[in-house]
Order: sequence, then structure tokens, then C-alpha cells
Amino acid sequence: EEAEAARARSVYEAEMDAARLAEERAQAAMDELNAAVRKAAEDADDERRLAETAAFEKAEAERIAEREELRRLHVMTQAAERLRELESRAAEADAAAEEEAGRLAAAEARAERAEEALRVANEKVEEAARAAANGAIVA
Repeated sequence: EEAEAARARSVYEAEMDAARLAEERAQAAMDELNAAVRKAAEDADDERRLAETAAFEKAEAERIAEREELRRLHVMTQAAERLRELESRAAEADAAAEEEAGRLAAAEARAERAEEALRVANEKVEEAARAAANGAIVA
């Protein structure tokens, strides 16, 4: 009986040792699982933060692009207004130049008529002088 009791105690101790080893392995597996869950949660938090940062940066880039587009449109509008103003001034200058050219042409025509009248008057003066000279010679 003692041998059987010793053998039973030995079997019991072996089973207890096996149960402790299984419990330790189970605890180690549980610890690994908990560590993996914590790591997965940390990784998910990191990914969420990265996604939030990316979304913020995208929104900021879109705001910058929108401001830049508005600035570009403003500059283009100002340039178009300036071009219209310059075209208007050029048209006014062209009209003034045409008007001045008309006045110049009229002045040139008057000058030509005056020159012609002067030439005719000079011819008459010369004729009168010749006639007076001929009259003086005859007298």
C-alpha cells in the first residue's frame, strides 16, 4: 500500500507539475495575447493619429490652394481691368491723334492757300512794280 500511495502521490505530483506548467504556459500565452492586443491598440492609435494629421494637412493644403486661386483670380481681374483702362486710353489717344491730324491737315491746307495768295500777291506787286517802272520810263 505504501508503494501504491507513493506511486499515487508521485502521479499526483507529476499531474500537479504538468498542471502548473500548463497554467504557466497559458498565463504566458495570455500575457503574449494581452501584449499583442496592447500593441494592436497602440498601432491603431498611431494610424488614427496619422490619418487625422493627413486629413488636417490635406484640409490645410486645400485652404492654401483655394486662397492661392482667389489671389490668382484677383490678380487676373486687376490685370483685365488695367488692360481695359489702357485700351480705353489708347482709343482716346488715337481719337485725339486723328483729330489733331485733321487740324494739322486743315492748317497745312490754309498754309498752302496762304502761300498761294502770297505768291499771287507777289506776282501782282512785281507786275505793279514793272508797270510803275515802265510808266516811269515812259514819262
